[in-house]
Amino acid sequence: MLPLLLAMFVAMLPVGNAAADPLGESLPEPPSLRHAHELSARGLHAEAMMVLEALVSEEPDSAEAWHLLGHVQAELGLLDRAQAALSRALAPGWGRREALLLFIDVARRRGRLGSVRPALELATMLWPEDRAVHLLLAEALAGEGRWEAAEEALDGISGPGPTNAEIPLRVGSFRLQAGRVREAVTELESAYYMGSSHPDLPRTVGEAWLEIGDPERARVWFERWTSSSRDERAVLDLRVIEVALAAGEHDLAQAEARRLLDREETTVEIRARVFLLLGRLSWIEGREDEATARFLEAIDEGFEDPAWDGFLGSLFQGAGNLERARLHLERRADREEEDSRSRALLVSVLARLGRLGEARDELISFVEREGWSVEAEALAREITGAKP
Repeated sequence: MLPLLLAMFVAMLPVGNAAADPLGESLPEPPSLRHAHELSARGLHAEAMMVLEALVSEEPDSAEAWHLLGHVQAELGLLDRAQAALSRALAPGWGRREALLLFIDVARRRGRLGSVRPALELATMLWPEDRAVHLLLAEALAGEGRWEAAEEALDGISGPGPTNAEIPLRVGSFRLQAGRVREAVTELESAYYMGSSHPDLPRTVGEAWLEIGDPERARVWFERWTSSSRDERAVLDLRVIEVALAAGEHDLAQAEARRLLDREETTVEIRARVFLLLGRLSWIEGREDEATARFLEAIDEGFEDPAWDGFLGSLFQGAGNLERARLHLERRADREEEDSRSRALLVSVLARLGRLGEARDELISFVEREGWSVEAEALAREITGAKP
């Protein structure tokens, strides 16, 4: 009889959780890795973190719990706490691949990749075939300005697939930052032809060619930059014209200028700068009247740049357009008080316009800054001999 009663009692016990409250409701599940994994897999990272924090307080030597805690904290953006948790996960040894790689990745996201460089160097030795680790090590070394070491970290990485282009892309980037522009171009062009999908790579190559002083090649690469906006492309085309002028390639500069002016979408500001560059081209070639006309077109389009005011003031003074010269020279004198050349020209222009009181004031300012000189004496005589 007793065995039968005992069997009936056992059958009445709740099924599932061994622990239950008097009302028959399940008590909260004790902290466990399995439960934390399930919560994390469902995207409930905050709940998983609470479970794991309780677990590591009970089992502080559980590397797996610390690893998962670091993972969910990283998912929540708590990168400082994640880094600390992953350090605890790796305390027994650095051989836990996923924990070590997550530790490195969190450091990268915190902008502190250089602080875990020893871990990166160890990872490249433990897993020499892992491309991502080598790339991260190279990035850390580059962040320290160790460009050659960064390149060496990429040596020997190869293999099929689109990521192959990543190697010359990184090497080219390192060389650009190290100021080795010609060598960088070779690598960057290789990355492009190997199928790199980086949208701004053609722009980078084009800008490198501009720095080298080859506007024709730069123009070709800018044509390939399909992700550019209208304004971005126009600014780069202006730079092509400027470099072409500096390199003496006047035909290319003229052609690029015309192409920009013929585009309906070219903004007023860009048109003004194109006319300015055309005026500069005419000036270089000795066509001063044409240059003056181009500069006037630039001004009529709304061009205004204090860096050019001294030059334009001098130009218009030479062309006899004294009122235009005065406007530019006054603006230059106001913004660049140390520009004695523009101030002296302004004194002369004001004297020739008969604005003698203003000319004397500007001469006094000139002498206060430069002292009495042969030039100051000449300006004084010009004011004395001028008609009001």
